[in-house]
Amino acid sequence: YQNYPNPFNPTTTIEFDVAKSSMVGFTIFDINGRIIELFLPELYNPGHYKKVWDAKSFPSGVYLIEIKMGKKFKFIQKVMLLK
Repeated sequence: YQNYPNPFNPTTTIEFDVAKSSMVGFTIFDINGRIIELFLPELYNPGHYKKVWDAKSFPSGVYLIEIKMGKKFKFIQKVMLLK
């Protein structure tokens, strides 16, 4: 799912589905590819989830959110923080 709202200030909600129990981790990158925030993988059971990213300590700009589920699934989405 696309995060919402997008653009956002200062929080955005990331929704995702888990089909089978999996480790799910999130990495936030700036537009230059530097890791600015890392959410260590946690075990999620099957279901629909929402995760909120609070970016109040970061400047306006475009960021990339990478979601990794298990060893086979990776999804990257572009988000925009406007202050």
